[in-house]
Amino acid sequence: MPPPGPGACRRSGNRPGNRGFGHSIPPLAPFPGVTPAPFDYLLYTSIPGSLRPERLDTLELGFLNAQWIEGLSFDGRLFVEKLHDYIDEVRHINGCNGCDTAGTVLPLLNPHDLLIHENAGWIDMTGADLHLRYALDDRTTLTGSFSIVRASGERIKRRDATGNVVSVAQIDDYVPKRTFSALLSHRFDHGWSGSLAWYAMSEMNWPNDGDRLAPYDRLDLRLARRLTLAGNNTQIELIAQNLLGNTYIEFRDDNQFERRFFIRLKIETP
Repeated sequence: MPPPGPGACRRSGNRPGNRGFGHSIPPLAPFPGVTPAPFDYLLYTSIPGSLRPERLDTLELGFLNAQWIEGLSFDGRLFVEKLHDYIDEVRHINGCNGCDTAGTVLPLLNPHDLLIHENAGWIDMTGADLHLRYALDDRTTLTGSFSIVRASGERIKRRDATGNVVSVAQIDDYVPKRTFSALLSHRFDHGWSGSLAWYAMSEMNWPNDGDRLAPYDRLDLRLARRLTLAGNNTQIELIAQNLLGNTYIEFRDDNQFERRFFIRLKIETP
């Protein structure tokens, strides 16, 4: 392969990584004099010493250029990532027959399911991303990022009371297939500046406590003025988020991102 030209470079690498998990719940106390059990409950727990750290292996080939076109720089890469020993919650159907987290039998509690954190699956990802920065002139800059990912994976969803796997789930939608962002910024005269940003993401399903999210796009606007107040450098910003008012969901169904306006004040003191 010939060497890259002036102002450009290739890079490649393999990056292993690990993520651990710690979780503990104190034992439940019985309910004296209460018969039958006042409720059925679902217990979150983990088996001590049973969890292995997650491992992420990454192989990438990247290219960086800053001089081919005047004012334009870009950084792109192709990558393969493999997540091993993925930690998630697995429901054990009737996994605890009136016992607490210490294994003590509490006859006042009905048989119940357990949600046990364990090394439940794997995810493989192959994709590409590109980052661009283009200076139109000494006052105006356009930056953008785009990524496309193809993922596949599987995790255990349920076990029976004896620990046998009874259902699994495909988790290729845990990763959005496409994400995009663009930012146009400009410096005006007399300390004024402004920017316009657009973000977009395809459908995805957040793991663990998150929900399935529909595709969304969002437009933000920022207008700022720098000035001096009482000898201090000051910046006042007017910010509009989700300017078009297309309400979308972030992470969970109950977290709705609507149109928002606010003012931000920054004061630099000696």
